[in-house]
Amino acid sequence: MIIQSSVLGAVEIETDKAVKFTQGMPGFEDTTSFVLLQPDPSLPFTYMQSLDRSEVVFLLTDPFIFSPEYDLRLSEDTIEELRIQGEQDVQVWSVVTLRDRIETATMNLLAPVIINVREKLGRQIVLTNSSYSTRQLLSPPVPHGETKSTGDGA
Repeated sequence: MIIQSSVLGAVEIETDKAVKFTQGMPGFEDTTSFVLLQPDPSLPFTYMQSLDRSEVVFLLTDPFIFSPEYDLRLSEDTIEELRIQGEQDVQVWSVVTLRDRIETATMNLLAPVIINVREKLGRQIVLTNSSYSTRQLLSPPVPHGETKSTGDGA
């Protein structure tokens, strides 16, 4: 099947890889079918493209890449709803918000996207009693007047 993505253009997808979000995504409750697309495997980002509405696409990242100390506990309700049987079933994603520059990009650690890869079921949950932010910087900010090393000795 070929879909027209508002971000990626015409994309061929395998419909059997669609993930069902029975409650939709917050703000997009009528959008319940998504596929994960990673156009550049060398980058730590994946698009979650709606199959219901081509203009709905979320940029995701694995939160553990940028925040290795990230720790979350799934509620029994979430485990039951997504039919999770073990850790091997679970993928955890964070929604990324891009601003003017990549250095100011943030990820939402407070409301991760949880996908059961075996059952192809997903849901964005909100962590309760958590100090995580909806706007966690992807990388630490560079202090004023300093620049990041390019690694080439320059």
